[in-house]
Amino acid sequence: IDEELAGRPYIGAAFESPAPGSPVTLITVPVLKDGKVVGIVGTPVELQAFSEEFIARIKIAETGYAYIIDKNGTTLAHANKDYILKINVADFEFGKQLLEQRNGQIEYEWKGDDKIAVFNEFSSKGWIIAVTVSRDEILHSIYTIRTIVATVVLLSVFASIFFVYFFASRIVKPIQSAVVFSQKISDGDLTQRIENKLSDETASLCDSLNK
Repeated sequence: IDEELAGRPYIGAAFESPAPGSPVTLITVPVLKDGKVVGIVGTPVELQAFSEEFIARIKIAETGYAYIIDKNGTTLAHANKDYILKINVADFEFGKQLLEQRNGQIEYEWKGDDKIAVFNEFSSKGWIIAVTVSRDEILHSIYTIRTIVATVVLLSVFASIFFVYFFASRIVKPIQSAVVFSQKISDGDLTQRIENKLSDETASLCDSLNK
C-alpha cells in the first residue's frame, strides 16, 4: 500500500492462488487525479503463463535456459514449470552463493551436470534473473573454434609448402636441364636440345640455348 500511496506501481510477493492453486503475483498501480492518489487498481499475474511467454522461450545454445528467483531464492519463472514456487535455490550450495553474490557468474553442479550461470539482480524487487548453460557445451564450442582455427592454419601451411615446392620445381628443373645441356655442348655434342614447356623467363633461357 505504501508504494501505491507514494504514486508507484507495486509487484507483490509470489503465492499460490487459493482457487486454481497456480502460482501468482499481484501487480497494483495507483490511480492519480491532479497528482494525488485516489485509488488503486490491481490484477494477479499467473507466473506459469508469464514464464511460458517470456522465460521458457529463451534458449542458449542446446542446453541453456533462463530463470528468475525472488530475493529469498524461490523460483518465480523457469523453463520447467514444475520448479515454480517449488524449488528454492537457497536449499542448495550454488543457490546460497548466488543469493550472496547477487550479480556476476558462478560454476555449479545441477543433477550431475556442471553448469555456468550468469546473473543480475533486479534491484527494485531484489529478484535475480539468471541464464545458465552446460559447462561442457561452452568448452566444446571453444574447442570447436580452436579446432577450426588449427585446421585453417595447418591447411595454410600445407598450401604454402605445396606452392613453394611446385613453383620451385618449375624453375629449378629447367635450369638443371640447361646446365646439363651446356656441359654436353661444351663437350662437342651439338645435337642436344632442351625440351621447353614453359612460358616465362626460364623458357626464354631454354630457347636461347636451343639456338
